[in-house]
Amino acid sequence: MKDSRTRPLAVIEAKRFSVDSYTAKEQTHNYAQALGAPFVILSNGQEHYFWDYADGDARPILGMPSLADLERRAKHQDSS
Repeated sequence: MKDSRTRPLAVIEAKRFSVDSYTAKEQTHNYAQALGAPFVILSNGQEHYFWDYADGDARPILGMPSLADLERRAKHQDSS
């Protein structure tokens, strides 16, 4: 996912319902770092995790964050 300026913002890893999406965390992290994306979203369609890898571990979320939510969070990170 890219921000409004087409910079990498998040990598989304989607797995089958039967697969625990959290298991793809490290693989997706490596890909996100290579792209320069600050966030990782892991999902299997039922369970979703959001990971701001500069701020601890992936956390369960109820739904997918919007582009505006991610841009706000990235902007907050840049100003810190």
